[in-house]
Amino acid sequence: MEKPVILDIENGFHSLVIAIGFDGVCVKDKFPRIGEDIGAAHVLRKLTDTGHRLLLYTSRIDIKHVNPGVRVGGIYDRFYLTQALLWFEMNKIPVWSVNINPEVRSVNYSGKIHADLFIDNKALGSPLVSPFNERPYIDWLYVDKWLDRACYYWNGVK
Repeated sequence: MEKPVILDIENGFHSLVIAIGFDGVCVKDKFPRIGEDIGAAHVLRKLTDTGHRLLLYTSRIDIKHVNPGVRVGGIYDRFYLTQALLWFEMNKIPVWSVNINPEVRSVNYSGKIHADLFIDNKALGSPLVSPFNERPYIDWLYVDKWLDRACYYWNGVK
C-alpha cells in the first residue's frame, strides 16, 4: 500500500500528528513492566498505514548509572523507554518521534508537545476501561470507531 503524502490539498489528505501515551494507552499500566495488550496495536498500525504519524508522548526514560552494573540504591541500569520502543517494533508500528514534534521544535521553546490529536489515559474525556483493582486504560474499541469518523471528516469528506 502506497502511503499518502503529508499534506495533499488537491486530494484533501492531511496526515495527522497523533501524540500517544504508552502505559495505560498502548498497554495496561504496569510500569515499570510492559503491561498486557489492550487492543492498541491494530488501531495504531491502521493509523500509520494510512499515513498518520505517531508521536510517543511518555514519561518513560532510560536510566544509565555512572558506573554501569554497579548497584546504586538497589537499582541497576533501566531501559524503560527502550522497552516501550521495542513494543512498537515488535508490533510493526513506526514511531515518528518521541516526546517532541521535530516540525515545530525550532519555533516552540515552551516544551509543550504540538500534535493534532492526543490519546492519553490521563486526558479529560478519554474513553477508559476501569477493571476492578487495576489502573484504567484506553478503550480501543471506542477509539477505533471515533478515529474512523474523525479522520474521515478531517480529510475532507463531510
